[in-house]
Amino acid sequence: MGFASGFFGGITLTSSILYLSLAIHQRNRIHQSTLLKQQSFLLTSIVEPLPPIPLPTARVQRVSLLETAKDRWNDEVEGAVRRLQRTDWSAFRVSLEDRIAAFWGNGMEKGREGIQYAEEDVIKPGAERAIEKGKEGAQYLKDEVVKPAAEHAVEKGKEGALYVKEEVVEPTMQKGREQVQFIKEQVRTPAISEL
Repeated sequence: MGFASGFFGGITLTSSILYLSLAIHQRNRIHQSTLLKQQSFLLTSIVEPLPPIPLPTARVQRVSLLETAKDRWNDEVEGAVRRLQRTDWSAFRVSLEDRIAAFWGNGMEKGREGIQYAEEDVIKPGAERAIEKGKEGAQYLKDEVVKPAAEHAVEKGKEGALYVKEEVVEPTMQKGREQVQFIKEQVRTPAISEL
C-alpha cells in the first residue's frame, strides 16, 4: 500500500466514522426532542385542556364549466320532478276544464256575435246591393242588348221575308200563273179543235 492509497484510505475511514457518529447523535437528539415535546404536551393538557379540534373542512375543488353545466341541468330536472310529484292533478284537471269551458263559451258567444254582425251588416246590405245590381244589369241587357238585338232580328226578318217574297214567292207565283195559263190554253185548245 502506498502513501496516497493509505492517506485516502485513512481519510475515508475517519470521515465515515465521524459521519456515522454524528448521524447517530442527531437521531438521538431528535428522538429526545420529540419525547420532551410529548411530555410537555401531556403536562400542559392536564393543567390547561386543549380547545376542541375543529372539524376538517371540505376541500373546495374548482370544477370545469362542463361539470357546472351538468350540475345545473341535474338541479333543474330534479326540481321539475319534485314539482310534478307535488302537483295536485285533480285540481289541475278541474281548473283546466273550467278554463276550456270559459274559452269555449267565449268563442261561441263571439261566433254568435260574428254571425249576427255578418247577417245584419254584411249579408243583408250585400244582398240588397246584389239585387239592385241585378235589376240594373237586367235593365241594361233589355235596353242595350236585347232590344237592339230584337230590332236587328226584326229588320233582318223583314229583309229575309222581302227577299223570300221577291226572289222565291213571286217567281214561283209567276211560274205557277204561267203554268196555269199554259194548262188553260191546253185545255181550251183541244176543246176548240173538237168543235
